[in-house]
Parts: sequence; C-alpha cells; structure tokens
Amino acid sequence: MDKNDNRVTRYLDSLPRFQTAGASAANFSLEAIREFCAGMGNPENSFRSVHIAGTNGKGTTAHMLHAVYMKAGYTTGLFTSPHLLRFNERIRINGIPIADEHMQLFFDEHEGLIRRCPLTFFELSAAMAFWYFRYRKVDVAIIETGLGGRLDATNVITPVCSVITSIGLDHTDILGPTIAHVAREKGGIIKQGVPVVTGDLPVEAMQVIEGLAAQNRSPLIRSAWMKPEYRNEVTRIDHPEFGVMDVPCDIPGAVQRLNIAVTVSVAHTLSPVFPVDRYALLSGIAGTAASTGLPGRYEKLHPAMNWYYDGGHNMEALIHLKRLVDDLGGAENATAVIALNADKASDEVLDFYRAFKSVYYYRMEGERSADFNRILQHIPDAVSINSVFRETTGPLLHLNREELVIFSGSFYFYPVVKRWLASLESR
Repeated sequence: MDKNDNRVTRYLDSLPRFQTAGASAANFSLEAIREFCAGMGNPENSFRSVHIAGTNGKGTTAHMLHAVYMKAGYTTGLFTSPHLLRFNERIRINGIPIADEHMQLFFDEHEGLIRRCPLTFFELSAAMAFWYFRYRKVDVAIIETGLGGRLDATNVITPVCSVITSIGLDHTDILGPTIAHVAREKGGIIKQGVPVVTGDLPVEAMQVIEGLAAQNRSPLIRSAWMKPEYRNEVTRIDHPEFGVMDVPCDIPGAVQRLNIAVTVSVAHTLSPVFPVDRYALLSGIAGTAASTGLPGRYEKLHPAMNWYYDGGHNMEALIHLKRLVDDLGGAENATAVIALNADKASDEVLDFYRAFKSVYYYRMEGERSADFNRILQHIPDAVSINSVFRETTGPLLHLNREELVIFSGSFYFYPVVKRWLASLESR
C-alpha cells in the first residue's frame, strides 16, 4: 500500500463511533451486516469460531483463549473492541494486528459493496475481520461481541462454542432495565445445539440463560462450579478432567480467576475439535498479555512508577479494581485520574472514586462524556485537568513518581494517558 494513501483511515474516521456518538452510531439489526457478508461470499462461515459476550471479562477471556490456541499450535484469529491506540488492534492473527496493506486490500476488493451497502463503524470492523480470517485461513477465530449479543453485528456467525462471561447492569438504555433483560440480549448469541460456557452469573441471569440453552438444546457448562481461588497472583482450579491446577497469569487481579475458569472450561469443551494439552493451557494463560498485546487491564504503566491503568467502567468492574487497589495500599493512599462517560457517572461509581486521597478528572471529547459539574456533586475536591493541561503531560508532572496512581474510567482514556506518559518520559 502506498504510504501516502490513507483512504482507509479517512473513511473509518468519517464513521460515527459509539464511544463519542452513543447509540446513534450503532445499528441494532443484523440485516445490513448479513447483506454485506453475503456480498463477500459469507466469509464468516469459512472458519470455526468461539463467540464471547458479557458485561465484564469478555475481552480478557478472548485474549486468554487466543493465547491458549496459539500456544497449542493453531492459527488463531482474534476480533475485539475497542482499539486503544490503532484500529489494527481489533483484528489479530497469532497476536499480530492486521497490516495496513491488508486493510487497504479489503477496501480495494469491496469498494463497490461498501458504497452499495454502507455499514456502521463496528459493522465494517467485523466484516473486515471475517474477510481477513478467511483470507489467512485461520483454524479458529475468537470473536468478542461489541454490545449485547442478540443484535450485535458479530452475531451472524455460528460458533463451535458460545461464551457468556458475566452479566450485570450496563448499557441499560439499550439492553433493558433489569438483569433478566440484559441476560436475554447477551444470551442471544446461543445457537441451536452449540455448547455455551458461562462465568459466575447472578441467579436471575442464570435462569434466563438456562432457559435459552434449553430452548436451543445447547449443552450448558458452568465454569463457576470449579470454584476458582486466587492467592499470591495464582489461580487454583479443580477441574474434573485436568485435575487441580495452579494457573499463573500475567494480567494481575483476583478477577482473573473467573476469566481463567471460563477459559479452561472452553478449552475442555472444545477438546474433541481443538485438542489442547495441559502445557499449552497453562503457558498460554500465563503469557496472555505478552503474547496477544492486551493493554489497559490492570496494566502497570511504567516499571519505575507505581501507576496503573484499568479500563473498568461499571460497578462490577470497579469492585474488582478495589481489590487490586487494596492490595497495593488502599484508595486512601492513592490518587485517581479518571475519565467517564455520562451514562457511567452514576452515584455508585462516583462514590467509589470519592474514597481516593485525591481525584483528577479529564473530560474526553464527544457528547457522551460526563460534565465536570456532575463529578463535583459527589467529589467536591476533584480537580479538572482539561482547561490547563489538554493533551500535554496532564497531571503527571505534579504526581509523586512513587505514589500509587490509578488511571481509570474508560478504555477510550487510554491513548490520552499514553500520550501524557510519552511526553513525561521525553523530558
């Protein structure tokens, strides 16, 4: 691809994204993506896939499975969202993001189809992933839903396993006001006769998933039955076939015990189709972040600083973040640097951040961002950093390098923090 030809980037940037425009950037119908895929010859049917939905944990679990199947020797695709620094991160094969020239090739091959059948940003991302995985002849692709499940653009696939990692109240304006409503939407990825693996779900959600699995005659595997325990950065599980295993992982946090249990359950469920030995399972999970390029999950931002980034943006995720913060010294001894969308700035979420010694707030671009006045209602001492710092080093120049600092609130805040850190390191 000619390095001066950035038509792909310009076109993608011209499409509204959920992160800034909200529901108006989404298409809650499968009609357009089905028509587009048919125009490509239905690449989504040319490879086996694992389909993952969930309120929290779906991205991390997707990366764990990607790492495990890579370690087992399979050519493995991965489709996730959002991207944190570059669009290419959304589509990977064996840990390597799609190259610019392959993105250009996709647009060159389907320019007419793109004009005839315009897609949303996320739909086009999914379509490109399906095309690329067929083009590269992957053995298996791990596909993460974007929002919900039933009407998510990825739901045109028929996987060999469906996965629901967790269910909580999130995006209730779109998915419905109760746990049961959310469960029905996420459970919409369950396909006829396809096994479904669940994480630790609330009773009300599990009842809905059990009903959907029964309707579809889908075997239901509950990973929570393994009762995973997290201690000293290792998860211990007792699997009926693998036996007792101590599983390390290079993604910190006790919440990983739940994602690890789901990953082990999926690997076992699919062992007749994709055999995975004990070594590949353990070493794949242990090196997930290193082998798949997983950023923004309890990530230590600098080896010499006690600064961490986590993209958790709802109460379920923040409960797990609190455990990490407690292990590192407690919120009362830490600074929080946060960015929040308006629909995430609930009383509960703001009360969580109020426990920190000090709070800085960065308002991101886009109509979805929470107004600083909303933050001040719950955290009167919070400091806005937009007007003074903008895209410079932000508050980092004023923070003690040895202080515990948690950057949090949204994955979309990640590139801003990385730019701040790069600017700080260059001084």
